[in-house]
Amino acid sequence: MPQMSEFNTVDETNCSEEHFYDRSRKANQGSWNKQFLELGLPSFRSSYLFLLRVLLDVVYECMRLRLDQRPMGEPSALSVRQLIRECKDVLKGAVQMKKYYLSMVSTTVWDSDPSKIEDVMDLEKYDDHMKRVLEVYFNYLQNWMNNLQNLPDASQSLKNTLEEEWAFTKSICPFVIGGEAEAGKRFSALASGLLSSIADFLENGVDEFYTKGNESEEETVCKENGHDKEGERDMKEVKTTSSHAINNAELETNPDDTALDKSTDDEAYHKDKVLKLRHRIQQTFRDSKNLFREGRERTSKALGFAKMLRNDLELAASYKMNVSKVEIISKLEEMKHVLVSVPLSLSYLIFIPERILKNQKLILQLLNVTCGKEDCYSHTDPTHDQDINRGYLLMLQCDNDVNKQSWKGSTVHVDATAQTAIALSHIAVDSLMLVVTHSSVLYAIQEEFSKLMDTTVEVFQEQISCHQAISESLAELKATAMHLRQNISSTLLQLKEKLYFVEINKMDTKERNHLLGLYCVTIIKGYNFGFEYHRELQRLVSDEQKIELGKCMISFAREWMNFISEKWEKGRGRRPTWANQGLEFLVSVCDPKIMELLPESEISVFISEIKSCLDHIVGRSSTVRSPTSGSATSPDVYGYTRFPSVEESRPSAGSSDSLSTLAAKDRHSRSAHILQSINNLENKRNKKLQKSHIIGYITNKTSDLDLRIRVRRVNFRWQRGIKIGEGTFGKVYTAVNVDTGELMAMKEMKLKPTNKMRNPLKELVEEMNNLEGISHPNLVKYYGAEVQKDEMIIFMEYCDRGTIKEASKLGLPESIIRLYTREILKALCHLHENGIIHRDLKGANVFLTSDGAVKLGDFGCSVKLKSHSTIPGEISDLVGTTAYMAPEVFTRNDSEGHGRAADIWSLGCVVYEMSTGKQPWYDQHPYQIMFLVGLGNVPPIPENLSREGKEFLKHCFEMEPSRRPCTIDLLNHPFPKVSDEDMNL
Repeated sequence: MPQMSEFNTVDETNCSEEHFYDRSRKANQGSWNKQFLELGLPSFRSSYLFLLRVLLDVVYECMRLRLDQRPMGEPSALSVRQLIRECKDVLKGAVQMKKYYLSMVSTTVWDSDPSKIEDVMDLEKYDDHMKRVLEVYFNYLQNWMNNLQNLPDASQSLKNTLEEEWAFTKSICPFVIGGEAEAGKRFSALASGLLSSIADFLENGVDEFYTKGNESEEETVCKENGHDKEGERDMKEVKTTSSHAINNAELETNPDDTALDKSTDDEAYHKDKVLKLRHRIQQTFRDSKNLFREGRERTSKALGFAKMLRNDLELAASYKMNVSKVEIISKLEEMKHVLVSVPLSLSYLIFIPERILKNQKLILQLLNVTCGKEDCYSHTDPTHDQDINRGYLLMLQCDNDVNKQSWKGSTVHVDATAQTAIALSHIAVDSLMLVVTHSSVLYAIQEEFSKLMDTTVEVFQEQISCHQAISESLAELKATAMHLRQNISSTLLQLKEKLYFVEINKMDTKERNHLLGLYCVTIIKGYNFGFEYHRELQRLVSDEQKIELGKCMISFAREWMNFISEKWEKGRGRRPTWANQGLEFLVSVCDPKIMELLPESEISVFISEIKSCLDHIVGRSSTVRSPTSGSATSPDVYGYTRFPSVEESRPSAGSSDSLSTLAAKDRHSRSAHILQSINNLENKRNKKLQKSHIIGYITNKTSDLDLRIRVRRVNFRWQRGIKIGEGTFGKVYTAVNVDTGELMAMKEMKLKPTNKMRNPLKELVEEMNNLEGISHPNLVKYYGAEVQKDEMIIFMEYCDRGTIKEASKLGLPESIIRLYTREILKALCHLHENGIIHRDLKGANVFLTSDGAVKLGDFGCSVKLKSHSTIPGEISDLVGTTAYMAPEVFTRNDSEGHGRAADIWSLGCVVYEMSTGKQPWYDQHPYQIMFLVGLGNVPPIPENLSREGKEFLKHCFEMEPSRRPCTIDLLNHPFPKVSDEDMNL
């Protein structure tokens, strides 16, 4: 916030009581202490300032690194949200450090030379980097909004995200030079773009319905032509076959039978055609309702955000002067106002009421106001709260110094900082402008000021922005909202024409009434959407646009009344619930401010239209309407019965009980017969399988479970379950921790010592001991191991959803690939930090759980448990799967060996596997893979990956291990920067 270095009036001293108290307190501390000065000790001010600067420089470097490491080009939709979070974290830290630095420095340099104070307070580079990071944040936010607008269900992802981002921006931008003005323009553009995208969404939806309708009609015509041709071809085949069968004899046929068969086929074809047509029309109605629902959700979020922007950015009101400026200045002096003098060349004069003269914070806030700041200060001081609610700033347009020289009242001098100077320079005043701290107090202060000034001024614009650029952005936003209103109205008109299918009139009465009912309900859904939008739009627009909107609301109400009178049946004496929103809209349209927009001759006509519509909607209870009434008397009125009459739906009293009893018996006997047939089939099948010794018999004999456990190295009791896998070197079972009831995976591995592997027991036990001390959410947890004679039993976490290899057989979407890659990287990073190299990272060793977690497992033992082929002796020391091995494992294993970079290569292979559904070099023999990779070949990068994914794989497949990035570097790459919220994209 700007600092007020000099604040006095003709009647006030330079220092307030608060300033005097602060200086007295500082004079008794540190190097200003009396004893400190008596001893003649040197000042530690320079050291103190240096230490403060170190903290500031650390945050400065953090901002610089964030700017240098931002991805080139546009980030993808899957990583932009994570990039936004990182920018927000950096901005939060930068603002906190700036506030801390300024507060700590101000306690040290208060008595220094002004030139030295400027040097210490100089944060030009720091502020410049803050502004650049803020611009990057705005660009990411715009990119995210563009991606979101292309989604069919964008309203579900919006939620309160825009409001949250705006709240964050308001808390950060006051500490960034020019940040508030830039934020106002950017977010106004975001809201305007969101409204424009809704208009495109509605237009595209209508065009899509029209395209589908044409395609369905063409398909129906083709099928009809095909049906006729097929019938002719069948008749020819029948005639030919018959003539050969009877050796050219005459075929005796019955004319009545032939005509009956033909009529039956035509009737079946006609029923099938009507059924398909009905399904197509019903689906179109459902799609139209979904279009209105999604449009309503989007507009609700967009208009809510736009109204929030208006309340936070439009903090001023403009007045028209009815007297000369000299008289206005005299009136302000009479009403106890104070002139604010700033060392800037401005085209207007600034005044404040005398009652806030001692509130320095509020005056500085008013001078620098661009956005509402009702929460800037704590509300512990009731006097300050009262000043905020009653404080305001006046700006009077002034072309020369004549008006300024005519001021004879009190004057307060304020030294404007760079931020205040920038804010004041962007304010354009045409006449007289009143500025407050928040829009919630604007109307109350307007009334108070109007009473003070009497008839000398009158309100010209009730609510505007004092910043010229923001005012233009908000004007564009309101114009876009008005244009969307026009699009909604035109969309309804188009759908009323396109959704009324001509084929409906060709159907029988029951089908026609049913489809016409769906048609009317669909259109009413659209009108309700329009009603809600018009009401919300009233709270956004102002002045001339309100007049235009009032006329549009009258026109929209007339459209609705005409539709109800033409397409909807007359009521039966009660107010229907479907008409509630329409009737409430009529009440709002009848407001005197809107009705006065109509000429006097049209007011009576409009009132009579409303009465006629109300009479049609409510109707009379004595009205009796037949199911077919409407279409018989007037072909232009599409009457239908939305709900069947009582006489139609009520069965006869004598037959109701018998019919229900017969229906219940019929349902019971049919289900019992089906159940009996299924049981007989199952019994026959079981007997056949038992004879073939495929399944066993049910017996009452219970077997005792073997609970004997010998040499135990785990600190819990366990019980083995069923076998879930088997490999060359062992078997895998489920196991239960008897103490806790937790389900585990238990591996039994036979120990076979050889000359080349002298002490396998010692190596495996040491490895298990290392892993027992490591715990991470993305690592399969090892509980321990124990030895029983010639076998080792290893206990680990049980993952019940298989492996990535099984899940990615057909390839995974990139959003899932990014999420899994992030989790695998976290696990590898934890292993590498603890000095452990996995050595056998592959899709079969990455496990999935039912709660969506990704866990890395089989550390060093996967080859022994999973391998199904013998590795030749000359490479017997290699550990891992050939297709996933890094080139240095083949070429440098005997000399330099390999390290943690080998896991990065394997990670790239896993990403390749998730993308394609196949392991790298799937069509090559292990020997061929060794030569291919050893000669410098890398797996081909899948084309279906995004630019970020391809770049990520290029880093993983770096041939030189020293240039291959580590896990921390890859975590900072845009590809794995995806959160759970982004999965909706």
